[in-house]
Amino acid sequence: APETLPVGVYNTLASQAPWVHSAEGSAIQVHTLLVGQEDNPHFPPYCLRWHARALPPVLRERMLRKCHEGIGPLTDTCEHNFYPRVTAGVSEQTFRFNIGLFLILTKDSTDLQTYFNGAEQQRCFIAACIMCWFKAAGFSFEELHGCVQQDCQKSFARLWKGFLEAFKSTLGSLRKHYVRGPLPNFVDVRWVDEGAADVPIFARTRDSAVLTAQWLNMLIVHFDLQDLEPFTPDDLVKAPDPTRGGLVAGPRLEGALQKICRSVGYVLRLELSTDSRAKVMVVPLSDGKYDTQKLVTKLGVLTDFITKLRATPSNIGTFFTELVRALANEEEKSPRPSEALFAAFFDTFFLLLGLTSENEGLEMQELASAYHDNDLPVSTQTCKEIAWLHENYYGRRKNDTIEPILPAFKVICERLDRIRSFEARCIHFQRHFTE
Repeated sequence: APETLPVGVYNTLASQAPWVHSAEGSAIQVHTLLVGQEDNPHFPPYCLRWHARALPPVLRERMLRKCHEGIGPLTDTCEHNFYPRVTAGVSEQTFRFNIGLFLILTKDSTDLQTYFNGAEQQRCFIAACIMCWFKAAGFSFEELHGCVQQDCQKSFARLWKGFLEAFKSTLGSLRKHYVRGPLPNFVDVRWVDEGAADVPIFARTRDSAVLTAQWLNMLIVHFDLQDLEPFTPDDLVKAPDPTRGGLVAGPRLEGALQKICRSVGYVLRLELSTDSRAKVMVVPLSDGKYDTQKLVTKLGVLTDFITKLRATPSNIGTFFTELVRALANEEEKSPRPSEALFAAFFDTFFLLLGLTSENEGLEMQELASAYHDNDLPVSTQTCKEIAWLHENYYGRRKNDTIEPILPAFKVICERLDRIRSFEARCIHFQRHFTE
């Protein structure tokens, strides 16, 4: 159904499948909202990619019935780390989680201060992300208020009203504030049916073959991969013999991930080479700043694909190894993209994927490893942001080592150590959105 598609996939199919359109026949417009760190001399502006995409009334009503007066404050900080779940669609789990997180964003929260030095500002940023998510999905304050346990409804109303007043009275100053920890960079309000099985891709099952073929064909359309034929489920799995049970690998399953990644990498190299002259996807501004909004939109679909790969972590490494190797391949006929565009490519994935307590830095570790292996440059700014998160949020420096501030941050600190050990070749590049 259209409401279950990630916005990047929805818009990719806009010209190919009219059934995904609204009545007006237009793709979903994605906007970039400036939230914080405006004109900060050391760090780029904190922006949130947002789009209005109200869920169908029948789905919103189903959610409201399930959650009526049933949601209370979250109680275990280790389960949320004050990170809103606004990038994985709307399900009953994420709906309950975000209301529960909102309820604990009180001014007297001692847990907030444990996580953030500058808790009041971060409290406002977290609330803004959650409220933007509910707004995008089409839920009103009254509807959300009715989902809160009766003994918490007054507190919810006070918090909601207080944040709205703070945003209205200090909007300009809030945009100047410094972000004290990781925050999401986009909202995703597609409908996620928790009753359906979570089917992995590239598995040897019929359901997986159908889903994998759909994803591979969507990437073929999105990146116009003319060197690949469309995939069918039978290309990926097949029955070995009518008299025997089970499925075996189809003729195109082995190496399918590598082939699609290489093809995407070759196309992106060509587009980045062209953009070195055209300056459309990455637009130079001034003082080494670049607007990468169109590159972010281009690569956004890949982050949805990466999410599906997480069921098999080794596939994440394969994805970035093949993608970056093709991007850097000097044997290709296309000229080499500029150093700034290689840095923009890395920075865009950093922006889209982030370093969060949910992904624990896995994707960025694999991307950094691939960049190191191919001797590609990264942005000095990106390296500074990674170092800041390592030493000021997830860990603290003690002599010559950086220790995680919480046991839950042990894995991500280990990965941050590895990312920084690559000693990337850095160039001057600053992300800055003009919209």
